[in-house]
Amino acid sequence: MPTIQIELPELHPGQLDIINNAKRFNVGRCGRRFGKTFLAAELLIDPALDGYPTGYFTPIYKTLLEIWEQVVKTLDPIIKRKNTVDRRIELITGGVIEFWSLKHGDAPRGRKYKRIIVDEAAFIDDLKNKFDKVLRPMLADFLGDAYFFSSPIDGTDFQQLDEKSQTSKNWASFHKSILDNPNISRQEIEEIKADTPGDVFDQEYMAEYVVFNGKLFAASYKETMICQNNELAIDPYYPLILSFDFNIKLSCLAQQIIETPNGYEWRTIDEHHRDGGYESFFRGIKEIYDELGVNYIINGDATGQGRSAEANGNVSAYEQIREVFNMSVKEVVRFVPSVNPGHYNSFVDYNHALDKVDFKVNKRCEEFILDLKRVKVITDKGKFHIDKSDIKRGHLLDCSRYTRFAMLPKIIR
Repeated sequence: MPTIQIELPELHPGQLDIINNAKRFNVGRCGRRFGKTFLAAELLIDPALDGYPTGYFTPIYKTLLEIWEQVVKTLDPIIKRKNTVDRRIELITGGVIEFWSLKHGDAPRGRKYKRIIVDEAAFIDDLKNKFDKVLRPMLADFLGDAYFFSSPIDGTDFQQLDEKSQTSKNWASFHKSILDNPNISRQEIEEIKADTPGDVFDQEYMAEYVVFNGKLFAASYKETMICQNNELAIDPYYPLILSFDFNIKLSCLAQQIIETPNGYEWRTIDEHHRDGGYESFFRGIKEIYDELGVNYIINGDATGQGRSAEANGNVSAYEQIREVFNMSVKEVVRFVPSVNPGHYNSFVDYNHALDKVDFKVNKRCEEFILDLKRVKVITDKGKFHIDKSDIKRGHLLDCSRYTRFAMLPKIIR
């Protein structure tokens, strides 16, 4: 019978350290670019080659694609059957590899595995309960083992599992950062560090537990960004960006992004607040700037694309803006996201922008400046939010971060 060869990924010393020193239950606190996906693939494949079933779990189903494709490519010569809908691979060895989402924890109940891999474990709600009630029983038949991999998030169930090695001989914990991957050049790491806010680099790449709760959302804000004499004027050669937040308090920031010999200048020129209904608010803003002969770019809150009882004719807020500003539908919605940016990613991107562009704000933007100085982050078991307990706060900051999300991604890497 001919021999079939498959090529398993070559692991670096940091990955091999986890394999060689593993216990029955293992927690890998891993930074980005350490190589946990290749490691997870190796760990999944090894028992399956010996004829055992293995299972891979993530918080949501769509994140399975990368490792699914890698495992399929690696095992292609010995795959007996695969189901891309159910994400199930059967091998000629008798081994089976199944891929699951733990969004609904009971879905894989009743399976039995020689090994399970739980990836991005810090992002799984109620992880300890799901392990005790669903995952742990799966290992009983084959005396199987388990690996939990994730970037760390303070205050989560993952952190509690990471600490179990201190009290249980069956648990091992591993801390691996981007520095443990010899395939990433030190120059590249230094460039990543220079482009990433310090706390974020420590959490995402160095795999440290960072406490974000209570930090300013605009952590990179500096008093020197305020133009005390309100000298920021509208440059008629650049479009005026009007960013809206549709909330209890209807708000708008008037901004421009200007190219300069030294890079880009992000100007916040004025702020506007709700005075009357939608239409009167939009028309009032238009009257202020029309006489300057500027072109407009509209962006803002994704919720404004839904129908609103506050808009005439029960149309969406953006449809009302289109009518008031005499703009086409494409012009209005071009820079409006279908879904608002998540708070954590927005925190990272927003502070990266404040560090990389010349950010300036006219002093008359008093409420926006208070947002920059006072709006904080709230975290709870890995959930990252903006503190809006004061209903007057945060809406103008939202306008600003929507502009960062819509207008600056191609400018700032």
